[in-house]
Amino acid sequence: MLNQVICQQFGKGKFHLVRISILYSFKKACRYSDLHNLLRQLSTKLTELSGSVDQEFLSSYRVHMLSIQMEIKNLKLEVEKGEAALKSDGTVAKLETEVKWFVG
Repeated sequence: MLNQVICQQFGKGKFHLVRISILYSFKKACRYSDLHNLLRQLSTKLTELSGSVDQEFLSSYRVHMLSIQMEIKNLKLEVEKGEAALKSDGTVAKLETEVKWFVG
């Protein structure tokens, strides 16, 4: 039906060019709508992906910070044990008294 209307308006010689032009315009419109839909979906998908990446980052950050906190606690305990060992060591106490005697 569309072919008959075009043929009546433009004549039979120009019909082929007009038909190609209409098909090209239709394909172009379809591609435009497909691209528009794709861009709309892309925005949604990127938002979802960004949310999941944020959650993943925060989760790994928490695990990392917990491991650092545990390491700091362990190092503090080692330092306290070392200080206690130095204070209880008799030779260190003797050397400290000698230093005080020389200085004082």
